[in-house]
Amino acid sequence: MNENAGAMPTPAHEELVRRYIESLSSDDIEAIMKQAELRVQHMAHGLFLAGKPLNHDAESSLVAKAIVRELNRRAG
Repeated sequence: MNENAGAMPTPAHEELVRRYIESLSSDDIEAIMKQAELRVQHMAHGLFLAGKPLNHDAESSLVAKAIVRELNRRAG
């Protein structure tokens, strides 16, 4: 596990992620986005069933964070 998990990314890590993103095909990028959206939709559905629906802004924010988290995970 990364010792710096949750810490601000270093310039070296940002460069690693940038290079990783540049190496992805548009299909790979679309798959990452769809996966993040699906995860958030499942979570939002569970919250809705529990009587605590997410508003659109919160859902959009969670999708963006899920995409960044997945890119960071894949890039190393």
